[in-house]
Amino acid sequence: MILCLASAQVLATEYTYVSYGAPAFYDLGRESFTLNTSTKEMISSDAIEEVFICDAASKYHCFQNLAVSFYVPKEGLSVGQAWHGNDLAFRALREQRLEIFGVVKSVWVIEVERADRTDAFYYSERDGLMAIKHLSKKGLPAQFFLVTGMKGFPK
Repeated sequence: MILCLASAQVLATEYTYVSYGAPAFYDLGRESFTLNTSTKEMISSDAIEEVFICDAASKYHCFQNLAVSFYVPKEGLSVGQAWHGNDLAFRALREQRLEIFGVVKSVWVIEVERADRTDAFYYSERDGLMAIKHLSKKGLPAQFFLVTGMKGFPK
C-alpha cells in the first residue's frame, strides 16, 4: 500500500491581537480582538463588528471598520512610500527588527494620522501584520496590540 501525503499552504482566517497598553482610552476600548476574514468580523469580548476586507483583485491588503483602518500595497514597500486607503494617508517610515516570542522579524513601520491619534502598524511582508500601536494626540498612554501567532493578517 502506498500512502501519499500532500500539503497545501492555507491562509489563516483568524488573527488575534492582544493589547499591552491602556485599552479604556481608545476607540477599540478592549484588551484583545480577533479579525475573522471569512466572516468579515472583528470579535472582542464586548462586540462583534462588521469589517471590510479588500478583495483579491485589490492592489492592497486591507481591513477596516470604525475603529481601525489598515491598508498596505501588495507589491512591496520602500522608505517614504505613501498611499491612501479609506480617506487616510499611509506612509512607510522605516524597516526595523521586531522580536516576537523570541523570533526576530523584519517589519515595516507604517504610520497613519487620524483626528485623535497616530496609528503605527508593524507589517512583515513575509509574516503579515504583527502589531498595531495607537498613540493619542491628547497625551493618553499608548496602546499596543501584538498578534498572538507567528503570522498576522493577511498571511
